[in-house]
Amino acid sequence: MSIPSEQWAQVVEQTGKPVVYKKIPVQKPGPDEVLINIKYSGVCHTDLHAVNGDWPLPTKLPLVGGHEGAGVVVAVGSLVEDVKVGDHAGVKWINGSCLQCNFCQQSDEPLCAKALLSGYTVDGTFQQYCIAKAAHVARIPKECDLEAIAPVLCAGITVYKGLKESHPTRTDRCHRRCRWWSRLAGMPVRKGHGPEHHRHRRRRGEASNDC
Repeated sequence: MSIPSEQWAQVVEQTGKPVVYKKIPVQKPGPDEVLINIKYSGVCHTDLHAVNGDWPLPTKLPLVGGHEGAGVVVAVGSLVEDVKVGDHAGVKWINGSCLQCNFCQQSDEPLCAKALLSGYTVDGTFQQYCIAKAAHVARIPKECDLEAIAPVLCAGITVYKGLKESHPTRTDRCHRRCRWWSRLAGMPVRKGHGPEHHRHRRRRGEASNDC
């Protein structure tokens, strides 16, 4: 697969200044990284904060923003075994982490002191070719629409993480609300199978043995 030496990108050269559309070099992936040809990228309000320097955590400069990128893997590092050239993958807010601290070991990588942030502390998805740690890229099935997947890589993951951490049950008052938010985020939600679900379907005269 032919990879160009240069690419177009939206670059923040100075905090608070207009973003510059310019050509920059295409980087080569490190041993534990992959290079993704970004096909679609969403835009998050965090990107505006990065441009304006609104947060106390400084960004890298110059900076390529973006952390909602979906595309095709075009190169992999020498240590990468579970991601192949041609795979569909996504670049999200967490570009990489140490994988060794207590937070990483508990699946709380966003709290890792060494976390790399796409479009903030490392270059993100507002470019044609983006680098990310192989351990942290989202594996995207090839039958999925990359255009639809891209924005879900931020807002969708945020909602899903909240639902996972809250451990809602069918008896929770918030359960129906959680199902609604899941649909809003584009995540599949199975029909309920609890007693109340079947009583409701019987009241409507519908069979209750569906799956």
